[in-house]
Amino acid sequence: MSAKHWALFVGMGLLWGSSFMWIKIGVVEMAPFSFVAMRMLFSLFTYLVLAAFKLVQFPQRANLGKTAVLALFNMVLPFSLITYSEQIIPSGIAAMLNSTSPLFAAILSHFFLPDDRLSTPKVIGLAIGFSGVVLLASSRMNGADGISIWGIAGMLAAAFCFGAMVVYTRRNFDGTTSSQQAFGQTLFSVLFIFPVALAIDVPFTLPQLPISWVAVVFLGVMSSALNYLIFYYLIHAVGGSRTSQVSFLVALVGGVLGVAVLGEHLTWQLVVGGLMIIAGIIVVNSGGTGEKVVVHATGT
Repeated sequence: MSAKHWALFVGMGLLWGSSFMWIKIGVVEMAPFSFVAMRMLFSLFTYLVLAAFKLVQFPQRANLGKTAVLALFNMVLPFSLITYSEQIIPSGIAAMLNSTSPLFAAILSHFFLPDDRLSTPKVIGLAIGFSGVVLLASSRMNGADGISIWGIAGMLAAAFCFGAMVVYTRRNFDGTTSSQQAFGQTLFSVLFIFPVALAIDVPFTLPQLPISWVAVVFLGVMSSALNYLIFYYLIHAVGGSRTSQVSFLVALVGGVLGVAVLGEHLTWQLVVGGLMIIAGIIVVNSGGTGEKVVVHATGT
């Protein structure tokens, strides 16, 4: 990769890795659906500004139905699950569990993408990665503070959504530009999430603390709008396999910030389990997939 590509890659990992810290900060004050709704509103506003300067393209009318599905399962549902989960588990653990999305993508690709079957290295990598998840879950069984089985389940469900949308995107979005896909999924996300937030989070309240506004704006503008543009650009520029490696950086940044900034506690299960997840992803991506594997690595 060129220096420009490396700079974008590192920046993407730092932004998505820090997202888990900002979500943890934001959910202290706001309910999950309200928080996601405000985040997506700022993301949409960013795209509208960029579109006014012709820096992004509006979604194609022919793909609106497919884009709506993408919005629901690549943003609304996983973002809500992540936000809910971070109410009951540490942000560092959330970042590590979210990095399992490439593992789910590898499994689903075997069944739905004829050119991307499971190989022996992939199966070994999957076994290592999911063993790491089991080890993380064992922290709860051993009485570790701040670890909830429901929070772990919520994060794994979000990671599954991201992995499933990798396969869905490859099957349904040939010929669509990166900005059309990113802009379109954000537009539908706002249309979906606000009615839910208004119906469930009664009364719907805006953030009161300055730090909560910082969290919402950062996640909407930087982690959602800007980072998805970078992500799709890098897929086209350097390939999906290389771009997917951002999962490792995201897990590392999320874990470090959780400990250093939020004071989250580390146990040996969390350290070893996180390393096993990362090792599993490395093995899966070295399993002869070439540029076939395209991973929505964090989606946060």
